[in-house]
Formats: sequence, structure tokens, C-alpha cells
Amino acid sequence: MPMKEYAMNPVVDHVKLINCTSVVPRPVEWVWNEYLPKHKLTLLVGAPKTGKTLLALDIAATVTSGGLFPDGTKAEQSPVIFWTSEDDLDDTIKPRFVAAGGKESNFYFVGNTVSANQHQPFNPSVDMPLLIQSIEQMPKKPALLIIDPIVSVSKDMNNALEVRMSLAPVIEIAQRYGMAVLGITHFRKSVGEAGNLGERIIGSSAFLQVARMIWYAIKPPNAEGERVFFKGDTNLSEAEEGFLYEIESKEAVFPDHQLIIKTAGIIWGEKLQGDDLQAFIKPEKTNDLTSVQGEAEAFLKRYLATGARLKADIDEEADNLGLSDKALRRAKKILGILHRKRRGDAKTEWFFPQQLDQGTHTEKVVQLVQVVHPELENQIEEFEL
Repeated sequence: MPMKEYAMNPVVDHVKLINCTSVVPRPVEWVWNEYLPKHKLTLLVGAPKTGKTLLALDIAATVTSGGLFPDGTKAEQSPVIFWTSEDDLDDTIKPRFVAAGGKESNFYFVGNTVSANQHQPFNPSVDMPLLIQSIEQMPKKPALLIIDPIVSVSKDMNNALEVRMSLAPVIEIAQRYGMAVLGITHFRKSVGEAGNLGERIIGSSAFLQVARMIWYAIKPPNAEGERVFFKGDTNLSEAEEGFLYEIESKEAVFPDHQLIIKTAGIIWGEKLQGDDLQAFIKPEKTNDLTSVQGEAEAFLKRYLATGARLKADIDEEADNLGLSDKALRRAKKILGILHRKRRGDAKTEWFFPQQLDQGTHTEKVVQLVQVVHPELENQIEEFEL
């Protein structure tokens, strides 16, 4: 959309300012009203055995066929693009999609990339610009792009900056074509039931922060075959609502191939709201400090794996994960992590002892003295000069 931009000199590097009067307001648009917004990233998060891919394929089938969503609203029939690195297309994805009632001519799989006549597997972390080129050639632009798993878009799913940069082309696709993007992911295995669900999503908290809508799929401990699909906290629509669902056997019929394949699919149940929903999803309170401590230790091992990190950055990321400073310091002591004042700006950083091995012998001595006797730092600098 056209916008007035302000810059001092177009030749010199600068930051463009956009005047508010040039921004054309628009309401939030939806593929599935109040659940799946266009122009934005939605996450579908679930534990194993909750049928995350089945849920995504059921939504894809509804969109491609113009069918009914679980709340009874009708979808606008549109193409859908699907990429997965976890299941085979021929014996798993296609049969499940067809069994869900999807329209095959509206469903596209992301295949290999072709460059200089060389075929390579599609890599979401680098090939998104090529996908944009392919979408440009489609006669009707898709309403939905599904990425399974979404963490594959980043080369380092635990690095917040890397994740944000890697998600940028994904968001560009959504905004350029007015699409919804649905990214499938799961919870970290090392985390217990303590804390809210958002804190338990695998990878950097940047995935949660960039997404504008979060769906959760869980299997309540006391439920038999029932599972719960529901919206997490969002500023786009009312949360506190979802649906019961079950996973049942289905048949995919292929008349042209004279073939019937037994597969699985989603059977939607009643809508849940408010207290009825909370009765299914609210985790029981626990004082299991062991699981919390294990989470803190796992976080520090992962976060400091590549070298020293500023304590301020550690605190920020830990806070996003719901880890207390007390848990961090206990984990620091258990793991034998050291701290020091960074030379130049005197900011505190944490690091593992083995990372002292980097550098010359003199540098190692200087680093060790900084750790054991930080008050001698000025004298060290004078000695080096």
C-alpha cells in the first residue's frame, strides 16, 4: 500500500519515517474467523500423539474444499501449500488429506528446489525467496501455507535474533499475498507441567513472540480418547475457547487408482469455553523443583554452548521462559559456570570453565585473574599496556 516516507537524503544511509496519515487502516482478515488470521503467522503447538499434522491437514482440507470449520462457519474455497520434512507424501499426507475431504486440485506440496538443473531438497531456512517466485506463477494465490515443522526455517532455533531474521521472509509471504501461515511445532521434552504452555514451546521464545495466534493441542491426563484444541492468549480475538476432538480410523478412496487406503483423521466434538475449557486444560499445580531445576540447567547448557553470554541477555531469555533468577543461580553453581566483567564495558557475562582455553597463554591468565580477582582488572590492563 502507498505510504508517504520521509528521509533527509536518499543517497546517504538513513531510516525512513512513515507518516501516520499515509497508513491505510484495515480490520484483521481471517481464513477461519477468530482462529486463523490472514497476513500473519499462527503456531500449532502440541505434545506427541495429539495429531498436530492431522489437525493441520483437516484445516487444509476444509479450505481447499470450501467446507465447514469446527464452529460451523464455511471456508472460502482456496488453494493451500504444504511443506513437511516429517512424513511421506504418498502413503501418509495425501491419504490423510483425502480422507479429510480435501480437494486435491487445490492442494500443493513444496517439492525440491531446482537451480542450474540441480535438484535439492527444499530448505525453509534459505529457500523462501524461491517459494515466493513459485507462488507468483500460481493462477490463484493460496489462502494458507503450512510449514511442518516451523523450527526448520531457522538454522539455530534457540537463537532469538536468528529466529526473527529467518521468520521475516515467512511473514513477507503472508503479507504480500494476504495468506495465513500455519507453523507446526511441539513442546520441549525437558520441561514438566509447571509454567504456562507458551513457556514450554521448543526453541527460542521468538517463535511465540512473532506469531500472532497460538493454537494448542493437548491430551488431558484423565481423558480416554478425547483431546483438546484451543486458542492461547492473543490480542486478535477472544481466547478461552476451543474444541474437543478425537483421532479415529478413516479410509481414503482413490477411484482412479482403484485403491482404498486405511489412514487416520480428526473427528471434531463440542465447543468449549471459559470454565468448561479450563477444566480440561488447566495443569495441576506442582512443587516439583527437580523439573524446574532441570529446565534451568538445560537452558544454560544450550545458551552458553557457543561461548560467553551477557548476564542481561541470559536474564531476558530466561524470563521469557519463566525461569527465576534463583533457579538460574542454582543451576550456575551446579554446572560450575563462571562469571566475569567483560573488558571494555564492565558488563557481567557467564561462561563455562572450558571456554577459558580460548586464546594465548597470556590471555588465559588474564581471563582467570579477572574471574578470581575482578578488583585487579585495572592493574591487568596497565600491565598489558
